[in-house]
Amino acid sequence: MEELKTKHNAISFYKSQIEYNPWYLFTFARRNELFGDFPAIKLSAEDSKEIIWHDLEAYQSIEIDLEHKKDTENSIAWDVAYAASDNKLLVRFEVKKEAEMYPDVSIFLFGYSRKVDFSKMPKLYIKADTLGVHVRDKKQLLQVKDIEFEAQNNTLILKIPLKLLGNPDRILTSARTYPNKLPLDETSWRTLYLQ
Repeated sequence: MEELKTKHNAISFYKSQIEYNPWYLFTFARRNELFGDFPAIKLSAEDSKEIIWHDLEAYQSIEIDLEHKKDTENSIAWDVAYAASDNKLLVRFEVKKEAEMYPDVSIFLFGYSRKVDFSKMPKLYIKADTLGVHVRDKKQLLQVKDIEFEAQNNTLILKIPLKLLGNPDRILTSARTYPNKLPLDETSWRTLYLQ
């Protein structure tokens, strides 16, 4: 119990994060903790005619047990890749298997800048479904027409202007897919470095 109290006290020092979402960080003060450490993904934000995609699978070196591997092979799971071009963050969802229709996709994008307090930076939740693209900053619904959404064959691409994220140095992100309105696949939280 002393260890939990120490964790709780340490978390309470993260004032700007707690201001954004008061209860969230405290959920990590528990007896059974799971850790994952993925390498950061470095994106070149320079304007370029060639888009260089960074697929999450290329950054993962996790060994999967045979049962999970069989489930993965049978799912319609999506690969998620990131790129930066023309002052936009590009997020590509690519289906591994033929699907009858596109699932809904959503992504969390939290901008981070050394120059601005984290609690004041945009924290976007973007959901793309058959009705269009819906954007929230923190809990406020935004009317944003600058986000582009393209669907071709088995690929969905979101293009998000970096200015909507506060022109960040880094972006914390996690993505989900929802076939038949149920969450199916979710990526781990990752850090994108903009160079």
